[in-house]
Amino acid sequence: MQWIFSLTKESDAFCISELRMDRRTFGILCDMGCLGALDGTFIPVTPKEEKQRYRTKKGGIATNVLGVCSPNMQFIYVLLGWEGSAHDGRVLRDAISRPTGLKVPQGCYYLVEAGYCNSSGFLAPYRGHSMMKSSAVDAHNQETNDVEYGRGKNKRFWTEEETWVLIRCLQDMAIDSLWKTDGGFKNNYMNEIKRLMVQKLPQLIIEVKHIGSRIMFLKGRYHAINEICKQSGCSWNDVEKKIACEFTWYTEWIKVC
Repeated sequence: MQWIFSLTKESDAFCISELRMDRRTFGILCDMGCLGALDGTFIPVTPKEEKQRYRTKKGGIATNVLGVCSPNMQFIYVLLGWEGSAHDGRVLRDAISRPTGLKVPQGCYYLVEAGYCNSSGFLAPYRGHSMMKSSAVDAHNQETNDVEYGRGKNKRFWTEEETWVLIRCLQDMAIDSLWKTDGGFKNNYMNEIKRLMVQKLPQLIIEVKHIGSRIMFLKGRYHAINEICKQSGCSWNDVEKKIACEFTWYTEWIKVC
């Protein structure tokens, strides 16, 4: 939160690079009903039962805690109790659906990180390339697998083919008893994914941290569909590539989204 507001003191170029807007625009946005910021954090725990439900995507055993801060860095709401395997968006839905939970007055909003979805009362950062980059630079980075360094710049530009190869490798490992566990994959599975990807794409130059970052991006983008399909009365139609459910079920679901 403190870093977010410190951007108004940086240069316009830096602010645009991080937020896709200049300092003046961001300052105005913060004054237009911004109540603060929220995010989830993992706190290690030792559950007595159902240990796998508390296993995070990084393999630790923890509870997912939602914290909400005001602009002066004071906690104004905390939600405890969710398992480490729960997505941040699911925890937030629980918080706003409770009778005495988190409330957002009309016309106001909280800043949230990219793992959440943009919705009424919650503003997530724009997902996309920096406005400061030219299309020529983007094309060069994609062809040479260049990586930019610096705050918020340690990124790798993925091609569509590379993303699909990553997904296929994850699918293969999900049915491989040597790597699959009840809570995910065994330790060091990222190195195995890298090895499988290089086998399929011999010219590929990639690091484990970039694979992990891409997996987190895909989870954040498609986790909501996965969560919906886990619910009773809802399923995935693989032929038409869409969610199948009754309209009444859908209307009840979006009330808490």
